[in-house]
Amino acid sequence: MITLIVNEELNKEKISITLTQGLGWNNILYPLVRDGEFVNEHFPDEPGIFMLSIKYGTELFFREWILYRSSPIHEELGFSFYREHERIFCTISSARADELNKEVVLNPLPEDLRAVLNELSN
Repeated sequence: MITLIVNEELNKEKISITLTQGLGWNNILYPLVRDGEFVNEHFPDEPGIFMLSIKYGTELFFREWILYRSSPIHEELGFSFYREHERIFCTISSARADELNKEVVLNPLPEDLRAVLNELSN
C-alpha cells in the first residue's frame, strides 16, 4: 500500500517514484507513482537489495538503497511532499525498511548529468 500527500503549491504531476530490484545489469523496475498517479503494477515479493528513486520533474531527485531482509510484498510506504525555503522535501515512512523513515530533500541533478541529458534530448 502506498500513500501520497502533495502540498497544494507543488505540481503533483511532476512526481515519479520507482523501486528497482537488483544491482548491475539485471534489474527489475517497479514503478510505484508515475506523473503523480499510482501505477497498478505488482510489488516485489522477494527479499533483496532495492533502490528507491524519487523524481520531481526532470530537475530534482533523491535515491536511497534499501535492504529488504524479508518479502516486501506487504510494505506500506508513505510519501509526503512539501516546499519550504525554495527547496522540496519529502517525508518518507515505511513499515518494513527502517532506513526509509526519514525526511529528505530532493536535490538538483549534477551539472555534468544535466549536460548529458540535454545532449540526448537534442
